[in-house]
Amino acid sequence: FQSEGGLQIEVDGRPWVGPRVLGKGLHGLHVIQEHPEQGGVARLLWRPPGASLEPVPMDVLFAVSPWNHGLLGSYFRGDRWQGKPVFQQVDPVVLFAWPDPEPWPGPFSARFEGQIEAPVDGMYLFSVNADDWLRVWIDGRLIGEGTNPVGVNIVEANVPLTAGRHTIRIDYYQEGGGKALELWWAPPGQPKQVVPPSALYPAARY
Repeated sequence: FQSEGGLQIEVDGRPWVGPRVLGKGLHGLHVIQEHPEQGGVARLLWRPPGASLEPVPMDVLFAVSPWNHGLLGSYFRGDRWQGKPVFQQVDPVVLFAWPDPEPWPGPFSARFEGQIEAPVDGMYLFSVNADDWLRVWIDGRLIGEGTNPVGVNIVEANVPLTAGRHTIRIDYYQEGGGKALELWWAPPGQPKQVVPPSALYPAARY
């Protein structure tokens, strides 16, 4: 992003110091012209991947609030979740089938963190499907892992939970080929279903 007319730009709650990688999807945008009497006409410009610098088109701007439910997804180059994430974003549901070349060609790792809210006390079935590798923690306890590096891995575990929020973390690694990750659960007395956004609360960005 660039600006004309003395604009202050924030994306996802952080002052814009670019260029920066953004994940596909919605991002919070806050733009202020602090001294319009001095700045005159203001313009917000951007340079999308593979394109030239241009004004941000109206059809990519929406007057909606950013997601406040979901898990914080942190995306890393390589397979070790090391270093600073290439980008972070709140993903409202963990139900991915990344097309090539997203999020970028080559191996990547991702970590999804936050809290999951159990509506009632009882035994919950968790089912996490991945292509390729994954590990899953609830309340800091590893409930399962799938380490087949080139194929589908499925983790299923029955976990007793009290009503309320519990920490959840999913580590995912993609080596090549198909790319997918799904988080399902079956609360007590209910069928298996995708965990809805209303039950997920993201961790703080870092």
